[in-house]
Formats: sequence, C-alpha cells, structure tokens
Amino acid sequence: MQHAKYICFLVVFLIFLGHFAFTQTDLSTRPFDVHPDQIRSRHSLHLEVAGRGFIFGTLNYEYALLPRMYVGAGLGLANISTGDILRNNNGMDEAGRYFEMSSSQLIYGNYMIRDGKHKIFLTTGITNFLVTSRNKYPSETESSNEAFLRWNAGVGYQFSGERVYFRATAYLLNLPNSDDFFPGYIPWGGLTVGVWL
Repeated sequence: MQHAKYICFLVVFLIFLGHFAFTQTDLSTRPFDVHPDQIRSRHSLHLEVAGRGFIFGTLNYEYALLPRMYVGAGLGLANISTGDILRNNNGMDEAGRYFEMSSSQLIYGNYMIRDGKHKIFLTTGITNFLVTSRNKYPSETESSNEAFLRWNAGVGYQFSGERVYFRATAYLLNLPNSDDFFPGYIPWGGLTVGVWL
C-alpha cells in the first residue's frame, strides 16, 4: 500500500513536469545561450547544507531540461558513528566494534517561476535514506541495511552570478520515523552554493 502512494506521487510529479514542459514552448525553442539571465549552462554542480539530506547536506548535479526546468540527483551523508559494543554470547560477554552510517540518495525537479538574477523556484523530489550498520565480534560479524524512501517539496530563492549561484530553500520533509524522535513531517531549510559547468 505504501508503494502505491509513492507511485501516485511520481505520476503527479511527471504530469506537473510535462505540463510546464509543453507550456514553455516560447523559451524551449530558443538556444540556451541567448538567455544569459535565465540559464548559464545546462550542467551545474552544487553543495547543499542541510536541505533534502537532512543533517550534513548533499552534493548534487543538475541538468536543465528547459530554461526554467531542472532535474537533479545527489548523494548525502547524515551520520557516521563507530565504537565499542558488548553482548552476551552463550552466557559469556563478548566485546566487539560497531559501525553505522546514514546516507541519502536523491532525485528531484526544480521549476523557476521568475527569471533574471533573482529567481524564485518550486522544487519536489524523492530521497532514499539508507542506514548501513555492522557489528563485528571475534565470533561473527552482523550486518544490516535499511532503506526508507521519502518525498520532499519546497520553495526557494536563487541569486545567480556569472559562474556561481546561491540558494536558500524552505522544505517540507517526510522523514523516516523509526525511532519516534522526529515527527514524520517537518519544516526544514537548506543553503546552497553551486557552479555552472
């Protein structure tokens, strides 16, 4: 049942992208290089602090489908922890080491509402939160991977320089709710610095 929710979200997202793709024909038929205030290049790379990756941030690549429409993908790191661990193994204490890493992989789309150096944009996407853990004991090694697919949406502001751009984005994140520490939905923010390639 949960997968049906994500499929419905993806279908609505693709319809949204398709609608704007076919209603922007006046811009899409012109070369990209004649619109210096709208787009500098089809390719860009940026670092977002916090944002969709939640804590530390993500490194993202974006591609401009149209002068106002971008798609992107990124990788992020949320947490790494290591330390000593102790367990009872057949009545005897056994010491070991644990390793845990939380990472994120994401895809998203941006639609620029306003042109020029100062842009307002809408964004939506899907983030996969992956938790990898390993407990290593003298007698055995225990490993596990858990993945949580969650959506996100937001509105942001972008300032565009000649080669570099800056963004501030307000998000609504749907987080994994495995430990009940955070609610399932939270308002969040991200700060971005990027460069056109």
